[in-house]
Amino acid sequence: MIFKRSKKVNKYQHLIYLTILILLFIDCDAVTVNEYETQFNVYLVMYNYLSYTEVFVDRTYAIDEPSEPYVEDALVTLSTSNIVDTLFFDEMYGRYVKWYMDIQPGAIYHLEVSKQGLDTLFGISKVPGEFEFINQPNDTITLEDTVIFMRSNGAIVYYCLFLSDGRQDEFWLKPDTLDSLVKIRVGDYIGSLPAGPCEIKVTAFDRNYYNYTFEPDDSLRQAGVTGGLGLCGSAWQETILVYLDTEQ
Repeated sequence: MIFKRSKKVNKYQHLIYLTILILLFIDCDAVTVNEYETQFNVYLVMYNYLSYTEVFVDRTYAIDEPSEPYVEDALVTLSTSNIVDTLFFDEMYGRYVKWYMDIQPGAIYHLEVSKQGLDTLFGISKVPGEFEFINQPNDTITLEDTVIFMRSNGAIVYYCLFLSDGRQDEFWLKPDTLDSLVKIRVGDYIGSLPAGPCEIKVTAFDRNYYNYTFEPDDSLRQAGVTGGLGLCGSAWQETILVYLDTEQ
């Protein structure tokens, strides 16, 4: 009798435990939904060589919520020192834009994106500094020669582009040392560019861009922004024209 009675008690206990687990699951699911918060998701890189600055503004969505390609009714501002610029929404490209914005080397820019019902997103980026090529303009370089330029203050990674007769070679470079000079042996990077005038463009990117592009912490990328997701970055480009001799 004791054995049978014990089995009945266990049966009821299992039903009770199962009910509790179901209730806990429902409760946790409700908490997950209730705790979901919509946030801005932005993308901004400021370039000194462009005649405009653009910010792409989106937001996060719940798993069962239909998404849109952008948020078009936010207030987007960029400021530095005592200057504040308000960007307008460009419907054709789905972006916020400011024309003829003069990006300064070493300047600190603040991004602010706001909209009723959403937390305000703040971003900050310090533009990499100016830098110079050691090579002289119109110099002749061969595949055995080295292109040398000064490091850009605040830059972490460089995008290098060689243009010759409508063709190009490009690569990313992250210097390993703290030397004040960055050296590129031409033959190590240039493939089959033709001989002739060659334009070399080197673009220095800040740490925010590097972290967002090359070393994201997780799937929710956040570099240089608080109160939301995305990137607030900047870049500085210098250019030199040389003559590329590939026949030596």
